[in-house]
Amino acid sequence: MLYPDSKIIIFAKAPIPGEVKSRLIPDIGSQVATDLHKELLIHILETVVDAELSPVELWCAPDTQHPFFATCRKQFGVTLHTQQGADLGERMHHALSQSSAMATLLVGSDIPSISAAYLSQALQVLLRGEPWVIGPAEDGGYVLLGCGESEARLFDGVAWGGGEVLSQTMKNAAACGITPYLLSTLWDLDNLTDLERWRKVKGE
Repeated sequence: MLYPDSKIIIFAKAPIPGEVKSRLIPDIGSQVATDLHKELLIHILETVVDAELSPVELWCAPDTQHPFFATCRKQFGVTLHTQQGADLGERMHHALSQSSAMATLLVGSDIPSISAAYLSQALQVLLRGEPWVIGPAEDGGYVLLGCGESEARLFDGVAWGGGEVLSQTMKNAAACGITPYLLSTLWDLDNLTDLERWRKVKGE
C-alpha cells in the first residue's frame, strides 16, 4: 500500500428496495434502483481496493447485518462498521473521529467518476499538512471529505441532500478557522441524467 498509515472509509446504505436511490425510483422502479445501488457500491469498492492506497473500511447503515455487506467483506477484504448518529453529519463525524490514521478519507457509494488518482491526490494533500480536503460535486454537495482530525462543527446545520451542502460546510469551516483544500469537481449519480451518463461511461 502506498499510504499504509492512512485510511479510506466508504459510506453505504443497505440495498433495501424503496430506501436507496429514491430520486430515481419514479423513473426506473425500486428494484432497478436497488440493483443500481449495489452496482455502484461494487464499482467504488473495486476502484478503492484495487488502488492499494490505504486500508479500506465499509461503514454501513442501518447496520452491518445485510447479506450484501457480508458479500462485500468477503469479496474485497474490507472491514464492516455501523454508522452512528442522528443525521449524515453526525454519522460522518463519528466515523472520521474513530480513525487514528494520519489521514482519513470518506467517500460515498454513488460516485462513478472517482479514480485512484483522485483519491491519491486527496491523501497527499492531507499528508503534506492540510487539515481538510474536500472533493466538490457538481450538484453542490461533495463526493469526498478528508481530514487528519475531525471537527464536529464542520457539520453543524448543514441541509444534507440539498444544493448548499458544500457552501454551508465551507462557511462552517471558516468559522472554525479552517480552509479546506478543494479538489477538482466530480459528478455523483442521483438522477436520470446522471444515470444516462453512467451508462454511456459503461458503453451501454
